[in-house]
Amino acid sequence: MPEGRTIGLFGGKFSPLHNGHLAAIVEASTRVDQLHVVVITDEVWEREHLYTNSKAVFFDSRHRARWLRRAFKDHPHVRVHVVHQPTTGNNWADWRVGREAIRQSLGDDDDTIPENYPRIAVGHFLRVEAAAEHTNRVLGL
Repeated sequence: MPEGRTIGLFGGKFSPLHNGHLAAIVEASTRVDQLHVVVITDEVWEREHLYTNSKAVFFDSRHRARWLRRAFKDHPHVRVHVVHQPTTGNNWADWRVGREAIRQSLGDDDDTIPENYPRIAVGHFLRVEAAAEHTNRVLGL
């Protein structure tokens, strides 16, 4: 990455993908030169814990990534990745595995992923901020 260029990382399960995610990704993409959107998934855990006895339809990570790629096809600085991050109950161990998977997906660029990911991942804070702004607009506040 050339000197002075900024890289953003926006991760999530996107299950289900919704307009709040899309609005937050658009906002994040305006704040950086290159944005990596990462679909972080453990499909076995998601299906068993989030969708058992649910009326919601489960869409695998391949579908979620395809929807994101189509939504941002006209944004060449937005790149979509899919990585597996286990959900074992040991959050720090799971995040380390996920961080390494993200690193491999992005080409092992140490400058792209901060050491203390996911606590300061750009996407988390932008997603919350953008979702709140979107909700306020919808409610006319």
